[in-house]
Amino acid sequence: CKVAIDGRDEEVYSDELIGDIARLHYSGSNWHGVFQKYDTDVMLIPVAYKEVYDNIKKLYDWKLIYKDDIAAVFVPKNKSDQKWQKIDEDFDINKEKFISRFSQERK
Repeated sequence: CKVAIDGRDEEVYSDELIGDIARLHYSGSNWHGVFQKYDTDVMLIPVAYKEVYDNIKKLYDWKLIYKDDIAAVFVPKNKSDQKWQKIDEDFDINKEKFISRFSQERK
């Protein structure tokens, strides 16, 4: 799985890619063409990006396979029958616990 873009956008990504992702984010012309151009097989979208989330949800060839209060995961319908790993129900996002465990592993 390749990441299309992350928080390092200006440092490591081309202007073309940033433009394409902006077109997707702001529902610009042919915004859904970005999926074909980059052979997209999974999308992780913050649900706070309501317009993007709603637009992708309306696409007939994409399926919502996971959603919580923070994000949604979409896959192409032709890949939706594949086995996808589900979230660990015991996962604890407690920052102090994470830092403590990380510190112990580095010793």
